[in-house]
Amino acid sequence: MDFVILKQGSPTWERIWDEIAKNPINNGIDNPSIAMNEGEAWQYMGTILHGTKYLSDFRHRCHPYNSLPKYITIEHPDGIPDEDIVAKTPIK
Repeated sequence: MDFVILKQGSPTWERIWDEIAKNPINNGIDNPSIAMNEGEAWQYMGTILHGTKYLSDFRHRCHPYNSLPKYITIEHPDGIPDEDIVAKTPIK
């Protein structure tokens, strides 16, 4: 298993933030890719390469839907191009 950091502004980076914005939990929220509430917003927690599957994790500590924490994992079924990756570190 590897911990992966995506390059900000890369096509993969833009796609996952777009998926956050389109997630049903964010319906009707102003600026859904941020979902600002009580000073909290969506945070990218990193990406894991587990076998051949890339998974990007996000959290929101106080989501405007009900002011409770929310977590979203986005799968990358087609992988991630090397040019969209800043770092890849094995997890022991």
